[in-house]
Amino acid sequence: MRYSETFVKYTKTLAAPQYEPLSQVRERELLKEYMNGSKEAFNTIINAYLRFVIFLLRQYKIPDDVDIMDIVQEGNMGLLYGLSKFNVTVYDCRVSTYCAYWIKFFMGKNLQDALKKREFFTPLEDDDTLLSNSSFITNYSPVDEKYRVRVIEDMSAFCFKDLTNRERLIINLYHGLIHPFVPKTLQEIASMLHTNLERVRQIKNEAKKKIEPPLTTYLNN
Repeated sequence: MRYSETFVKYTKTLAAPQYEPLSQVRERELLKEYMNGSKEAFNTIINAYLRFVIFLLRQYKIPDDVDIMDIVQEGNMGLLYGLSKFNVTVYDCRVSTYCAYWIKFFMGKNLQDALKKREFFTPLEDDDTLLSNSSFITNYSPVDEKYRVRVIEDMSAFCFKDLTNRERLIINLYHGLIHPFVPKTLQEIASMLHTNLERVRQIKNEAKKKIEPPLTTYLNN
């Protein structure tokens, strides 16, 4: 695809030293400073992960009629929101492991309408040299599946805010998002709630309509 001049300039800007990825040790130091209220530490971490947003952008095929900078800005918002939710005392992983979910969530949310009739996660062509530049992948740890459930719990609080207590309970049980973190069948949930199977199915379907659609990317339907 052809990239806008704004996007090309933006990616060149990220070559500056202040956007270099952090070492694991330095990142941990900055996280502790951030947890103690340092805005400077927060901004330093954000700058170090702006390249990571571009790296994750490679997982999407962007339609020609969509401004790629809109997707980038949404990804940056996901990075900001994810870091604001990151708790160094709870997660011992890299920021990239945790924030990858939030970045993709926000980018997917923006692409939702444009990609309704397209394959959702389609990699860009391998010869796309702008997005495959090695400067966008240095020192980033891969997403670790062992954190998936805990991250989804954080995301669910953000996405399930419009659900009733009963709807939230059924969705969480169905996807194994609460203790003991084992997905339940609709029949099992019906038995737990002392109601019939069809009523549980109905509540589940009503709840899913209220959930931010991109979250279903991470939930098994």
